[in-house]
Amino acid sequence: MTMHDPVSRRVRLSGLYLVTLGAWLCMGTASAGTWQPVGVGDCPGRDVGLSRGASVPEAAKCDASFAGYTAVCWAQGCTYKNVATGSCTGGPNPGQMYTCAATAPLPTPAGGGWQSVGLGDCPGRDVAGTSGPNPDPSKCNPGFAGNTAVCWTTGCTYKSVAAGSCTGGANPGQMYTCGARAATAPAPAPTPTGGAWQSVGLGDCPGRDVAGSSGPNPDPSKCNATFAGNTAVCWTTGCTYKNVATGACTGGANPGQMYTCGASAAPTSPASPPAASANGRHRKPGPAAPLASVWQPVGVGDCPGRDVSGSAGPTPDPSKCEGSFVGNTAVCWSSGCTYKNVNTTACTGGANPGQMYTCAGGPAVPPPPPAAPKIQGKRYSVVNYTGDTQNPHDFIVDWKACKVAEQSQEFERGTEEISVVVCRPGSRLVIKTEVKTTGQWIQYDWVMLDGGATMAGSYRDQTTCGPSAGKRAK
Repeated sequence: MTMHDPVSRRVRLSGLYLVTLGAWLCMGTASAGTWQPVGVGDCPGRDVGLSRGASVPEAAKCDASFAGYTAVCWAQGCTYKNVATGSCTGGPNPGQMYTCAATAPLPTPAGGGWQSVGLGDCPGRDVAGTSGPNPDPSKCNPGFAGNTAVCWTTGCTYKSVAAGSCTGGANPGQMYTCGARAATAPAPAPTPTGGAWQSVGLGDCPGRDVAGSSGPNPDPSKCNATFAGNTAVCWTTGCTYKNVATGACTGGANPGQMYTCGASAAPTSPASPPAASANGRHRKPGPAAPLASVWQPVGVGDCPGRDVSGSAGPTPDPSKCEGSFVGNTAVCWSSGCTYKNVNTTACTGGANPGQMYTCAGGPAVPPPPPAAPKIQGKRYSVVNYTGDTQNPHDFIVDWKACKVAEQSQEFERGTEEISVVVCRPGSRLVIKTEVKTTGQWIQYDWVMLDGGATMAGSYRDQTTCGPSAGKRAK
């Protein structure tokens, strides 16, 4: 008779049990002070509490001071760990893992305050730090509007990154965005002769930097005929200019607001004389192409009321910048944009600052979105079950680099983002997919079985949830 040790038996049974736990992961965003199940796992040490006699954590132990931290439960009781749940890996006794979803009210200084936006983290760009589980109100000021704080029970770090772009960090904590109103909304960048910078969304590419400037907007004088079609990438602290066609500028490690230079390219040869017709008369030139209007970024800001429409996605809809709307305003966040029948220079005093744009005249030649990077690895065919409905998905998993790609049109076009939350090769994988243009997302939680050949677990999205299972394709 073959014997199995209790740990390996528990891992295997827990993996199969995840298929029936889909409903537990359908709870969406938790209210303050609730334990949320996040699959099977464990991590060594850092235990700060214990409860016995129940297989679920005590509600009283999830409060603002423990937000984002972990409980691991077995049939006989639970242990509580002073570890961010996303970092709780490698323990020898996996059980049902929970994260504490709790938020604390924050004092709001004049002009705005810190606003909780859920759990998250991003690498680098740290500019300050404080102790304690809540961000320092004094650090949310007009100069830091729209930027980010990430907090754990031990302290907070402050990042010079817009909260909507702060993803991919290794130590998720409670994330906040600074809702202070920017000191002044800068005037629209003047349009140099021959062209202007045109915002094309978030992005970056490595190397090929040829110049730099300070401030959150590109220098108008650097967009000229010799730089037509090339790229600027800007952050709140400054911009870099890259001798790369914008459509080819992908794969950089520090995405910022990307712009393309819309100037006309310099002529390479003398202008040809007007073509002659068969009877020797010169043909009249055709009508000049009409100038289209384009959205120009003007910094961070907002103003109350006067909303006339909205759209999804982090950048404004080009079709909404037409002749009748020139000089008016769009304000965008990661989830979408609102359009205001207000002259941009007068748009101040709003409570929810975002990336502000003005509708300005000029040639509109936005490049296509950057293509998603290619990933080599194992291919898995996965099915999500919603009642009697089966929804298939195919993924490529690079276990060595812990990267995941979906075989879908959205991912291939660069409009779908996949973040890896937990990656234990051959053991467990937690990922979240999000289509940037619509905001639709799906979170998966799988345990790998049969030496990584099959997976079992659950999925959830904004409205549905259920079991998710798959196998490695040949």
